[in-house]
Amino acid sequence: MELIKNKYKIRCEMGACRNMADYVLVMDRSGIHSSICMCAECAEKLKAALCSEPKDKPADELFASDEAPAPVAVRKKRKIAGSSAVSGEESA
Repeated sequence: MELIKNKYKIRCEMGACRNMADYVLVMDRSGIHSSICMCAECAEKLKAALCSEPKDKPADELFASDEAPAPVAVRKKRKIAGSSAVSGEESA
């Protein structure tokens, strides 16, 4: 894995960052998507995160956000043959 200077006009791919990429992180043997383009600010944040001490979290907190929400049943209204287009109208 190596970090090289970017020579192309491309945006940073780290999260919702909209800056222009200054660096490219090239990974070995990763297939088609083997690089990540990032700006200098995101590269510094990544460096700080990698160099900091990992935070210990209980196992139940690690996966709490991964739970899927309960399914919601959605029912569509059926069209009744012979009824008028506007509800509440009666035909004579």
